[in-house]
Amino acid sequence: MAKKVTKKEEKKSTAKKTTAKKSTKTVKSAAVKKSKTTTTKTVKPSAKKKTVSKKKKTEEDSVISIGKMTVIRPKKETDPFIIKTGSGTEIKGYTPKDLVEFKELIIGRRDEIVEQLQLIKEQIADPNTGIYINENSPYSLHMAEQGTDAQEREKLFLWAQRESKFLRYLEAALQRIEIGTYGICVECMDEPKKLCKTCPLIPKERLRAVPHTQHCVEVKKQLQK
Repeated sequence: MAKKVTKKEEKKSTAKKTTAKKSTKTVKSAAVKKSKTTTTKTVKPSAKKKTVSKKKKTEEDSVISIGKMTVIRPKKETDPFIIKTGSGTEIKGYTPKDLVEFKELIIGRRDEIVEQLQLIKEQIADPNTGIYINENSPYSLHMAEQGTDAQEREKLFLWAQRESKFLRYLEAALQRIEIGTYGICVECMDEPKKLCKTCPLIPKERLRAVPHTQHCVEVKKQLQK
């Protein structure tokens, strides 16, 4: 004879089925979460690769090649530039902190020269017409006065040429500062002559007096002989 199922037993069996379904859903959702987590983890290695490539690019930017010479930019402001010449000589240059002083000095002198050149230009020619000043002046009809005007203009031309040349030297010095080779004696770069205490570096006192120079005092004296 088959047993009669009571209402209580029916409720229990229904509750068991519901619990089983819930547990199945929980397992499925956990599996989905795991798969998502795994997918996220697989993305991380690519991010690491990007970091490595950025680091490599930064290192490449800190090395400058100029012909056979290589300049390594320091990581700290107080560390010197390292210059490797074509002959294999390794030189410790000035630090970025040192070069800031010389850069400000050179920019100051450059601005002074630009101002002087503008004044010379205004004295030589009229800014509107381009005609030399005093060239058509009624007060310069006398031969002697015309000769004096010509001499004055010639002096101004020579002065402007000298100042323009000096300006080019200062611009070249600023480029050497940006690269990191500023303050190195060009005659002692490959083979230091040991004529001064800081060789192959030009002493700071010399650079402050003549900021565009590429020779120490002793080498300059030898070149002038």
